[in-house]
Amino acid sequence: MPISFPARGVYRQEAFRIVTRFPFGFLQKARRVDLRTEALVYPSVEPTRDFFEILPGLQGATESQAKGRGQDLYALRGYVPTDSARHVHWKASARLGSLMVREFTREEDARVLLVLDPHMAAADPSAKSNGGAERFDRAVTLCASLAWHFLERNALLQFRSAEMDTPLAPAEENIYGILRYLALAQALPPDPEHKLLADLAASPELFKIIVTSQPRGSIPANLWHTSYVIFVEELFR
Repeated sequence: MPISFPARGVYRQEAFRIVTRFPFGFLQKARRVDLRTEALVYPSVEPTRDFFEILPGLQGATESQAKGRGQDLYALRGYVPTDSARHVHWKASARLGSLMVREFTREEDARVLLVLDPHMAAADPSAKSNGGAERFDRAVTLCASLAWHFLERNALLQFRSAEMDTPLAPAEENIYGILRYLALAQALPPDPEHKLLADLAASPELFKIIVTSQPRGSIPANLWHTSYVIFVEELFR
């Protein structure tokens, strides 16, 4: 029986109860099996309403940083066993009667630094409420969707947060480390010095996508030219 988990995080199981009517179906037998295990549930990578709302602005910002180059070009070809299932083009496969995959060309300029600022805004009255927790969870899910989006674009991706900093690498090498971090990420108390955001100025060569709970006036001026900032408070408007 498939199991659905209501939210991201760690789920622990101490024991299982096995029930059967085998072999005749007249009597039901049950047995408890002590087996401690746990499952780490990633946030959903499916595009959400928040993702689609910021996508037009994000695409415009990334294209303006790409020195005039447009979207990735790709071709269709037959599937081979070493291909990833995420590249299968299902409509073309159904039309042609055999599995077809999308073949992407990597753009040298598709270099992205995705940032989750987990610090709550100092003046946010909902920081310790359920509303604050829901807002942070939406920010985490949005980061997961964005990371997966750049995976599908074959981008070079780096991820930073207050407790994690991956190297810049093909997104396929970083994606599961990013999702593991996001599965467990928790909101942090306000940081009056905004150290994470201030440190980002040391990477002027990378286009940055910053998801933050801070108000607009708190973003360092030298970040605006190389960043697309998503304000969490505006996701609820």
